[in-house]
Amino acid sequence: MIAHEVGHHVQTLLGVSQQMQAARQRGAQMEGDNGLLVRQELQADCFAGVWAYHAQQRHDWLEEGDLEQALNAANAIVFSSRARVAWSRMPSPTAPRRSG
Repeated sequence: MIAHEVGHHVQTLLGVSQQMQAARQRGAQMEGDNGLLVRQELQADCFAGVWAYHAQQRHDWLEEGDLEQALNAANAIVFSSRARVAWSRMPSPTAPRRSG
């Protein structure tokens, strides 16, 4: 979790966060599987992995099971995100049905 937040900090330092805000103001697609928010989170995960690798090389701070725990947490977040997207695409029971 800390590594992921470090990833967001790197994005801020690189100007990615500012670019995301500008994209939002231009009306870019933010939500959904191809949305910029998903891409931003994946990039933060990538930066997190780079940071964690180098921190481990330098400090040898990971314990047995830490990696598996992190992967399980990441998988749960991805599943949760996909579930929200799928749920948002389900028709509302009160919405009028489309014909055709």
